[in-house]
Amino acid sequence: MLYQSEMETEQRMREVQEAVMQGYMRPTRHQVDKTGVAYIGQGNVLRYISPEARQETLELLNSQLFVELVEKKLFPSTRIVEESSDKLVLQHDKAAFVIYPGEWSFSMLKKAVLTLLYIAELCGRHGWYLQDGHLWNMVFFGGSPMLVDFGSLKKGEQSTTQTFYWQALVYAFLPLLLWSEGDFYLANRLLTDTYPRRLQPFPSIGNTPIYQNRLKMFRRRRGLPYWSKLACNLCMLPFPPLRKYQ
Repeated sequence: MLYQSEMETEQRMREVQEAVMQGYMRPTRHQVDKTGVAYIGQGNVLRYISPEARQETLELLNSQLFVELVEKKLFPSTRIVEESSDKLVLQHDKAAFVIYPGEWSFSMLKKAVLTLLYIAELCGRHGWYLQDGHLWNMVFFGGSPMLVDFGSLKKGEQSTTQTFYWQALVYAFLPLLLWSEGDFYLANRLLTDTYPRRLQPFPSIGNTPIYQNRLKMFRRRRGLPYWSKLACNLCMLPFPPLRKYQ
């Protein structure tokens, strides 16, 4: 029997081959999403839903929240194009041309921020919440900003400690506030920044600069040969004649 990770890898490979044969490609900016993987085509977007997210996806598609989001043009029109016992594929409408937050005008930024907050409020009314609060998930369809991250819609109540609030503050509200005061440069730097939690406190060692830049040896598992060599090198430090063997 295959391990779960191996089964998931094989499934992803089949999805990639199928999508490529249909003329779709995976976007370079696409991040890891437990809900599924999106593939960009000429006129639409395909999203292969993960087995563990299947039930919540079907519940969302049949919810009053999703109907309202699509009707109010807050989320692209979405339909199921393939459904079986082990497979669920969605098709989303695609924007004719995508421009990123760092390329928006002030009025576009203001409209996107207000729309994002309105979507979050709407989700709360229906018992859902937004997982992410950054603006990379907002795409303009003509003059209307829409949320395009299907996996960001989650079932349940939103907590004030969740990611949405600090992301919305740093990547949406602060750039808008700075730009309104005339500081376009810093606002644009925040809009184009992809470094995680740059302006946030460090709740875990994994987000600190010293861990990212100095403690790289601890960022992945190392075997006994590596740690043996490291110990030997540390023992050689007090003995300058032996340093040439490090």
